[in-house]
Amino acid sequence: MKFSATRRKEKNMMSLERIGKNMSSRETSTQVSANRAGNDSTALAEISVAESFRIFLNRFSAAAFSGFDQRQPQSRRGSDLNADMELSLNDVFHGATKMVTLDGQKVNLKIAPGTRDGQILRMKGKGSPGSGGAANGDLLITVRLLKDHHYDRRGDDLYFDQSLDVVSAMLGGQVAIKGFDKTVSMKIPAGTDSNRVFRLKGMGVPLFENPSTRGDAYVKMIIRIPKDLSDEEKKLLEEFAELRKKETSH
Repeated sequence: MKFSATRRKEKNMMSLERIGKNMSSRETSTQVSANRAGNDSTALAEISVAESFRIFLNRFSAAAFSGFDQRQPQSRRGSDLNADMELSLNDVFHGATKMVTLDGQKVNLKIAPGTRDGQILRMKGKGSPGSGGAANGDLLITVRLLKDHHYDRRGDDLYFDQSLDVVSAMLGGQVAIKGFDKTVSMKIPAGTDSNRVFRLKGMGVPLFENPSTRGDAYVKMIIRIPKDLSDEEKKLLEEFAELRKKETSH
């Protein structure tokens, strides 16, 4: 009986030790779990804060720099276009209106009196279209003056030849001079040689800057020798030749 009591006492002690160990193990496990839970919560909190800050930065950058990412179209004036136009002396002397076709549309171009060869006429806004609301370019037309068969324009002056019969050249007198826009009578001195040039003031081309003022005309006399003389004319010329011989022999 004494032995049994001792055994029971040992078993009870062992049970108490196991219970203590279990409790310690549970406490330790609870602490570990608590620590783990705390660490996980801290990690989750840290991750949540970092993620929120990153999202904030991304949204701030997108809002602040969206204007730079979306480039606005640049405003640029259209380029100028170039063309040539042939004009006659009559066009630039009196002035004219020419029809110009642009992209299927007909536009009137006014030619002012006195317009010069090589002069550039500007048609505003008739060039290439602008971009971004900018203005169109211009159409620049270079004047090419056609050669006239009788009158030669040099600046604002006109040069031309005038036929002169041999009798008028020798005796002189009034001669009809046909200018570009009118005919005038000019006195030719006796003994006028061929190729002699006379100036006709104010009978040139109107000045572009002041059309009421004109340049001058320069007329060169070209003596015309008759080829179909009558018998009487030949006889008179022969008599004239004899008189000239007598005068030169003295």
